[in-house]
Amino acid sequence: MLLHLVMKVGKLLQPTVVYIGNAEKTFIKKVPKNDMSDPKRLKKELPKIMKKMSAEDRILFVGTSLTPWDGDVKGLCQCYQKIILIPRPDYASRYLLFKLLQPTV
Repeated sequence: MLLHLVMKVGKLLQPTVVYIGNAEKTFIKKVPKNDMSDPKRLKKELPKIMKKMSAEDRILFVGTSLTPWDGDVKGLCQCYQKIILIPRPDYASRYLLFKLLQPTV
């Protein structure tokens, strides 16, 4: 029901960006016992709504994940069109960025 309302409001107020944090939890393989949020409740609804969207609907779904390997890769790939992996920078890259962004005195 919540996703249905988000889509209705999104279609009325286009362009819309729908942010889904921890997107892997929707497609998680095994739910931890201490997790009370019921993360799998969107597993069936989300792909159905994504397939119903047309090219005229200017709605962008952005899902972020810290641990994408915890979820079902097939479900993630069916739901999201593009997947971009951005690794954390190593020490040398961080040092170079820090030097470039640091103001010179």
